Amino acid sequence: MLNKNAANMISVLRILLSLVLALFWRTMDTAFLILYGICGISDAADGLIARLAGTMSPLGSTLDSLGDIAMTLALLKVLLRQGGIPLSLRCLAAAGIAVGLAGVLTGLLRFRRLVFVHCFFCKLMGVALALLPYLMRLGIPLAAMTVTDILCFLGVSQMLVIQCVSEEPEPERLFIRTGRKKP
Repeated sequence: MLNKNAANMISVLRILLSLVLALFWRTMDTAFLILYGICGISDAADGLIARLAGTMSPLGSTLDSLGDIAMTLALLKVLLRQGGIPLSLRCLAAAGIAVGLAGVLTGLLRFRRLVFVHCFFCKLMGVALALLPYLMRLGIPLAAMTVTDILCFLGVSQMLVIQCVSEEPEPERLFIRTGRKKP
């Protein structure tokens, strides 16, 4: 039987490991790739474990999202230190960060609590971010960064729209839909 806090502990571990990556790594060397891979696996594992154990919770959802943010910031920091990111992609990443912050602030203002939406494009964004360093190592850095930036922008944009059109917090809402809710 799984510990009822197992999924949350995995998310906290991902946050701590991401902080280690952000603080102590300057390049995407083999050790970085291994630790980043552990973060990526833990991102998939925490949600799966929570669903299997029946321990899904708002706290777990928030910890998962904070882990995703920490992992993304660790990768972004190493990418910026390493160099080689075209200005257009840096601008798209900055715009994505601004839209993501707008989505979080919209949730805070509308619902009086922190709401991260795990929408369809956010899930694609997570996969793209998890694979990015490995695709860059395969020799396709510009294509990998471009596709990842586009998916990230779509993900945070979808999250913002969902935060704006939802009548109540819906962290597990996959798609933007309009009109009345089903009875």
